[in-house]
Amino acid sequence: MVIPVVNRPEYFPECLASVLSQWTGAEEMEIIVLDNGSNPPQWQIPDDLGRGIIRYYRLPETIPLQQNWNTAVSLCRGKWIHLLHNDDYVLPGFYEQFKTSLENCPDSVGAAFTGYENLNEERQVIFSQQYNLKNHRGIVADWILRIGVACPLSPPSLVIRRAAYEKLGGYKLDLLYTCDWEFYKRVATFYDWWYQPGILAHYREQANSITREENLTGASGYDHLRAIEISASYLPGKYCAEITAKSRTHHFCGV
Repeated sequence: MVIPVVNRPEYFPECLASVLSQWTGAEEMEIIVLDNGSNPPQWQIPDDLGRGIIRYYRLPETIPLQQNWNTAVSLCRGKWIHLLHNDDYVLPGFYEQFKTSLENCPDSVGAAFTGYENLNEERQVIFSQQYNLKNHRGIVADWILRIGVACPLSPPSLVIRRAAYEKLGGYKLDLLYTCDWEFYKRVATFYDWWYQPGILAHYREQANSITREENLTGASGYDHLRAIEISASYLPGKYCAEITAKSRTHHFCGV
């Protein structure tokens, strides 16, 4: 797993602690920190908490989110990759439950996800997502019909097979707000998705986040439109028109 870091050191120890408490040894799990030009550098937190377990890398200057994620993925050596931002964290059992389910899953599974909750800056739960899948454990049939229309996922709540990155490429550099959604659609077009029931991750909403900034400037609308246009070139033929139309309606009221 890899933790992209850029500033916000106040949340970083909790993130790292949530991962370190579930570490099962170097043969099964790697922990990487990629510091995206934080000022000051954040090497001391992983050095103090990790005690030699964590591999720390630092970029000399801050690069765009998409490029940073691609760099983070390129540093990983494991079969499954988990991108966990330093202000989010996982709950007990996250890695153990995914390991148990995925170590013998079919090669057709390219990604796996679980339920999550969004927290505000006062640590209050303001949103909960379990996708109406209840206690289902396993491959989600026709996941592309849902993820193709809109993105219900949150980055800390999912893992992606390394082979999927290698086959499909990484996050598109010309998309910011929707680079993750577009990539998830690509994965769902060519691979199955596995669901692990329960709430196993927390995403922290920030007042100064990229998401809020993009919404205020209107850039998120353009990125949604671009993501819809891009995926129309590869979505399954029998579903492409339906998914594209529903996605336009969902995001732009039919525009």
